[in-house]
This record gives sequence, structure tokens and C-alpha cells, in this order.
Amino acid sequence: MKFNHEPGSIKTEYQYNQATLEKNGSYAFFIEEMCTPVIEVIATQEVELRNGIAGFNGFVFVLEGECRVCYDHANEIIAKDGEFFFIPYYASYNARLSGGTYLVVIRLTQANVLFGRYKLHLLDYKKASDSCPEHLTLPIHPILLKYFEGIICYLQTGVTGSLFYEIKVRELFLLFSEFYTRQEIAGLMNPILSRDISFTGFVLENWRKVNHARELAALSSYCESAFNRKFKEVFGETPYRWLSQKRSDSILNELKHTNKNFKTIAEEFRFNTLQQLNNYCKCHFKKTPGEIRREVDE
Repeated sequence: MKFNHEPGSIKTEYQYNQATLEKNGSYAFFIEEMCTPVIEVIATQEVELRNGIAGFNGFVFVLEGECRVCYDHANEIIAKDGEFFFIPYYASYNARLSGGTYLVVIRLTQANVLFGRYKLHLLDYKKASDSCPEHLTLPIHPILLKYFEGIICYLQTGVTGSLFYEIKVRELFLLFSEFYTRQEIAGLMNPILSRDISFTGFVLENWRKVNHARELAALSSYCESAFNRKFKEVFGETPYRWLSQKRSDSILNELKHTNKNFKTIAEEFRFNTLQQLNNYCKCHFKKTPGEIRREVDE
């Protein structure tokens, strides 16, 4: 179905993201306050986004067009019009939107708010998550299209107020419970339902600040032995192994998918010299940074 999304047709007393408009030609409108749900409506021409950090738990509904997202260098999602997907707050991602893509993003700015206010819904989904397959996308139920029509209408007519839109996000979860099975939603949200959210958030916010697992443990509220046990419970492997792989994946992603110079990459990953970065790449990738980047350009 077609929606009215003329530029400037949605006005609120909150934030209008002019930076997004200038960067990629999209129109982004926010209902936003600290620690409250955010409803974002985006109409964009073809655009590619590299090396982004989600920073929120959110549902992305593709009403028109196509959205391709690859996050954490592994999970690729291809959502076409009439489909939606979930992206976890810890994800680093690359995304490509086709021309004429029209999205509605519904998110919360902090993971703990999501789990506080919608705890009953999510506990139900969590109970189901161990017994269901992971879903990358789900079809948008026709009732949800009516729901979005209402939200867009409210925005276009100038309805504001954070409480109103908090209630609308709660309504979305109630619609999920009516028109989707617990297994479907649990499968979609599995990336966060299967983890300890606060611990995962701590690790992903701080792992770049350290060189060794013991340094990460020292930043936490755990003693080193308890930290190691907790880490293995949440991530399924030792901190040393996880940190080594995460660092390797991230360095390779920076070399392949960004235009950062080698000095900047070396500094970000705590190498003291360019030669150390060069030696690291030879050891782990069997190529120098320059060779890796030239392969991408060919």
C-alpha cells in the first residue's frame, strides 16, 4: 500500500534530524525524549551505510522498497516491502537501502527500559525462545499496516507527547501477541532474549578500551574468576577467545569497509606503531593492510 510521506508533512515538538536529511537524502522524524520509545519514519533514495552501530533495540518495518542489513559480520537480513526485522542494540552493521524505500523504525533508547516496561511480554517470549528457530524477518500483518497508518496520521496532524507514543509502542507488543505466535516473536528477538542484556552491554561498550581479558574484568563489578565464568555463560566461550576474534573481525571490517587511514585504525585498536598493525595483519590474515584494501578495490 502507498503512504503519504511528503517532505515536511510530519511535525512534532521534538527533534527533527536534519543531519540525516543532509547525509543520505532521507526524511527522518522523531518522537524522542530521554529513555522513552522512539518512532521514526524514513523515506529515502538508494543509500549505503557502512560501519554503523545500532545503539538501540528496534524493529524495522519495510513498507516499500528493500533493506539489506549485515550485522556483526555474519547475519545478513534482506527485508523487502511487507516484511520486518529486529536489530539488537549491540550490533555493528552495514546497510543498503534501495531507491524509494519507506521505513518505520520503532525503538527504545536504552535496553533496560525495554526490559523494564515490557517485561511481561518479553518474559513470555523468552520462555518460548529456547524451543523455536531463529527468524531473520517476519511478514507484516495487514492489521499492522492499519496501525502504521494511524501513527503516521497522528504525526502528520501534530500529535505529540511522549506518553502517547509509549502507549502506541505497548500497543505494538499487544498486536504481536494477537497476530504472531510467541515462537515467531521470540525467534525474531533471539539475539537479545538469549543473552544477559546488562552484561552484554557492558562488554560491548568496553571491549575496545582494553588489551586483555583481565583488564575488562577489572572494569566490571566482578572479580576475575567470576567474570570469566559469567562471560562464558553469556557468550559461550572464554573472554580471551572472544576478544581475540572480535578484535580480528573488527580490524578486518575497518580495512575492508571504511576509508580510514592505517594510522587511525592502529590508534583505535591500541597498536603503538603502524608496524605492529602490519605484523598483526600478516599473522592473522596472511596479508598486509595495504594488500587487504587493494583486494577490495579490485
